[in-house]
Amino acid sequence: GLTGSVGANGTNGTNGVDGNVGAAGVQGATGSTGLTGAAGTNGTNGVDGSVGATGSSGTNGTNGVDGNFGTTGATGATGLQGATGLTGSVGANGTNGTNGVDGNVGATGAQGSVGAPGFSNVYWVPVPVMRLSSSDSTQITSWMNFGSTSEAGSYTFQVILDGTFSTVNTNVLSVGIEISAGGANTFFHSQIMESDGSCFVNGVEGRHIQFIAIGTITTSAGAPNLLKVRAFDMIGNTAPGTLSIEGSALITKVGSIG
Repeated sequence: GLTGSVGANGTNGTNGVDGNVGAAGVQGATGSTGLTGAAGTNGTNGVDGSVGATGSSGTNGTNGVDGNFGTTGATGATGLQGATGLTGSVGANGTNGTNGVDGNVGATGAQGSVGAPGFSNVYWVPVPVMRLSSSDSTQITSWMNFGSTSEAGSYTFQVILDGTFSTVNTNVLSVGIEISAGGANTFFHSQIMESDGSCFVNGVEGRHIQFIAIGTITTSAGAPNLLKVRAFDMIGNTAPGTLSIEGSALITKVGSIG
């Protein structure tokens, strides 16, 4: 704020003591006695003696009493607004707010489309025995039917066959099987694997010729489908004994085949 006004002057101090009176001037010499004359006129007054020297200055008077403090000055006018302060530092992160109220349950979605049909039927069927016994030429057995797909649709199949000898046979062999499907408007695919080794399988010890076949069948309405199999000896080395091949098949109706 502005500085307050100056306080009023204090009262004057008391006057100092008067100086001493100067010494009287020297008296003039007495005139000689005149003749007694007639009474003369009064003589003139003698000349005034000179003024005595000024007396020395009196001592200083004591200081006057301090004047009372002046009254408080009026409030100064409001000062100009200060310059804008610097930007403060970033405040600390606030605490996380509480979780909001759970929203309403959404409306039920539309029903999805119907999926492809799942497995509907599984068939476990025996495969009739096939016998090979040849010592000098190629031999092929007759076709053996082992499964039927009378309904239109898609199917998968797995065939497992085990061949055993009636007598010990150590000849080099070229034995195989063939699987097919009969019926019109049929799409058929298959894959066959074969092994030849000595082992104890299905309660029989000795040399085993084994086959695994997998495949798919797709048939249209009104076109019944027959699965069939046959065996063959390409070089005629299954004799003198007999190679008997038999087993089982698993046929499964499925929704579709990619």
